[in-house]
Amino acid sequence: MSIETQDVSARIKELAEDNEIIISLTAEQASALLGQWDDKDPTAPAKIRFTVEEKNVAEIHVAGYRYRGSTCCA
Repeated sequence: MSIETQDVSARIKELAEDNEIIISLTAEQASALLGQWDDKDPTAPAKIRFTVEEKNVAEIHVAGYRYRGSTCCA
């Protein structure tokens, strides 16, 4: 990653910290959600679509990368 890309990435992370949304799930729900992403490229942008009773209710477009774990990166 170039220095410029690293700077942009760091700035996006800073901005995201001020716009955090927490979605609480059961362990089973979290496993099902993350399991759908396991075969995808975690560094690529993604679209997360939420459905209720098979109806689309929301979409989140993720420009960054997926982080999965109990500790965080800088």
